[in-house]
Amino acid sequence: ERWMKSFRQVCAFKEKFGHFSVPAEYKELSNWVRHQRYLYNAKKLSDDRVALLDSVEFPWTAEAARWNRMYEELLSFHQEHGHTNVPSKNAELYRWTQQQRKKLLARKESISHLRSLDDQKTERLLALKGLLLED
Repeated sequence: ERWMKSFRQVCAFKEKFGHFSVPAEYKELSNWVRHQRYLYNAKKLSDDRVALLDSVEFPWTAEAARWNRMYEELLSFHQEHGHTNVPSKNAELYRWTQQQRKKLLARKESISHLRSLDDQKTERLLALKGLLLED
């Protein structure tokens, strides 16, 4: 089936690049990803397809996909350099890192409140807070 072929392709893309932010140069796959998001938001995507995409942690918005991609890039940067002081020449990651620092510093919720929330993004935010505010 054509849908399953595209699903396997997007999984392979995620395996290779670590995220689901499929750039425009992958025209067919990029269009497929956008279409799945459209169908999902219009409540027209079948439950079995939603379950399959959920099983690989497919982000249902482009914003969530970008956040995940930038998060992975920051982790790679930290692993390579031992810090999160991204130079401004890496413009996209630099701006994203600055935005996350601002959000974390402005956050009114305490760490204990964040820990009481049970979702993957909360765990990632807690890890990110440790990385971003350590430097």
